Amino acid sequence: DKTKIDGALHQLELSLKHKTANFGFSMLNRLKPKWFNGTDPFDSLAWNDTISAFQAKLAKGGYLEGLIDRYLLNDNIMIFTMAPSITFGEDLVREEQQRLSSRIDDAIQSAGGEEKARLKFEQQEQELLVEQNKINSEDLSCLPTVHVKDIQRTKEPVVVRDEVQNGTAIQWHEAPTNGLTYFRGINTLENLPDDLRELVPLFTDSIMRLGTKDMAMEQLEDLIKLTTGGVSVGYHSTPSPTDYSASSEGIVFTGMALDRNVPVMFDILRKLVLETNFDAPETALRIRQLLQASADGIVNDIASSGHRFAVGYAESSITRSAWLRQQVAGLSQVKLVTRLAGRPESDQFEDVISKLKQIQQFALSSDNMRTAITCGTESVTQNSNSLQSFMKTLPQGVSDLKNPEPRRLPTDRKTFFPLPYQVYYGGLSVPTVSYTTPDGAPLQILSQLLTHKYLHHEIREKGGAYGGGAMYKPLDGLFGFYSYRDPNPQNTMSIMRNAGRWAVNKEWSDRDLEEAKISVFQAVDAPKAVNQEGMGKFLSGITEEMRQKKRYQLLDVSKNQVKEAAQKYLVDALERGEERTAFLGERQSWVDDSWKTQEMNVAVGE
Repeated sequence: DKTKIDGALHQLELSLKHKTANFGFSMLNRLKPKWFNGTDPFDSLAWNDTISAFQAKLAKGGYLEGLIDRYLLNDNIMIFTMAPSITFGEDLVREEQQRLSSRIDDAIQSAGGEEKARLKFEQQEQELLVEQNKINSEDLSCLPTVHVKDIQRTKEPVVVRDEVQNGTAIQWHEAPTNGLTYFRGINTLENLPDDLRELVPLFTDSIMRLGTKDMAMEQLEDLIKLTTGGVSVGYHSTPSPTDYSASSEGIVFTGMALDRNVPVMFDILRKLVLETNFDAPETALRIRQLLQASADGIVNDIASSGHRFAVGYAESSITRSAWLRQQVAGLSQVKLVTRLAGRPESDQFEDVISKLKQIQQFALSSDNMRTAITCGTESVTQNSNSLQSFMKTLPQGVSDLKNPEPRRLPTDRKTFFPLPYQVYYGGLSVPTVSYTTPDGAPLQILSQLLTHKYLHHEIREKGGAYGGGAMYKPLDGLFGFYSYRDPNPQNTMSIMRNAGRWAVNKEWSDRDLEEAKISVFQAVDAPKAVNQEGMGKFLSGITEEMRQKKRYQLLDVSKNQVKEAAQKYLVDALERGEERTAFLGERQSWVDDSWKTQEMNVAVGE
């Protein structure tokens, strides 16, 4: 099928033109294999010559078929089959117990008795503690390092231009993009009903799967590959940089295309959102397949990054923005998806499809749409005209939503989610300050100090967890602790609660502060792809002035400021009972009545 071949070539062309943050490094990785085997790297960079040679061979006929016959349709294969075991968990526990018993017996025999073996283990444990504690007093001054003085105090701002055309707000960022145009649009929604919000992820999955009345999804996918670098629709929420307790939400649209294909990109977005056919006979089957796939994926996510879900739930009882995220991407979404996926085969999802159709009515409208376009200066006029034409095709007056009984934020201080894991995932969060508040800078430095100087040492090296640390979210105004694959949750909770007091009493050195600032700026000054430049302002309202002020504050943080922040936002907050804690894992006796237990009713595996 020539259309599919042209689509694949188009995607290759876009991947070469798209300027990512690691553009140069990626190019070197592509050149390296052939370069090391004697190929001139400039030959590999001659993209147009390669395409011309491919098209010439393709025109002769039988080229791709010959490659398949030569490299795939032969007997030079290896078949590797994996079969699941229903008793894997029990077998693993039994094998570990047998291995432990064998090691203990060997140790007793080697030491000449059980008491001697116990004394030997105690001696080794003390020696290990001595070695582990050496890390806090090691002299690292001889190692090469960068210094805070090497970091520029000011950074060249990203230049964006705001304008309003026919009622549509547009943020322009003119940059060298290799002939590509990047589009983002946010349809801000007020009073979005809670029962519709939680189905937005299913809606955004559905429109990429169901097709329209006049085009099957396969045809739409071919068109997307042939004319764009991809389009997407998703849920968006953000706190305010001046008030972390306030938040806004909406549906975000993104797309990338060569300048000449921008009108087609807009038409594809419109077609996907407004014309997806939810009345087709196979809709219920497609919805069930999406729910089952999503349920499997989410359950696997919990096994690999359960601490993210635990922290997210802890945060959701502190701020509205965190609660919104929890509804569409947290444990609440897990419970919803698994509940829907578990419906009987005879269920036709009439109630779900009805709500998806309600979302379709207001998802893409010109009522509260604001947009951002990144492109070359030479394409601004053309893209402006295309955007205006696109906006004229959108419905109006459909975003007057009502949420008569909004759900309240959870109020439980400690929440436990019973799941059949052998280890635990946990998080503890406290409220702090908004992005523009000066205290945010020492809190950000504090999170690095606690992670590398205290929590990693105590939770992982001593406690046996796979990992643990602290994090500060400047925009969300939240400070948190986490641990994952943790065999000692009670010990970890004690460490988390003591972290603030430890930071207040710690005599921080200049080097400690220096390392923490460098670690923070590793992320602050990380390269960005051209389509990410200026997005902090568009997505969350963080202006270049706010960003530069935050930069000064981070560079100027003192040791006393770190201690004051630890005292005010950790020690005092915990004394006032402002923290929220969430853990996932097997329920044990320590999960008493002080915990609110939330049953998940999902089958999971390690």
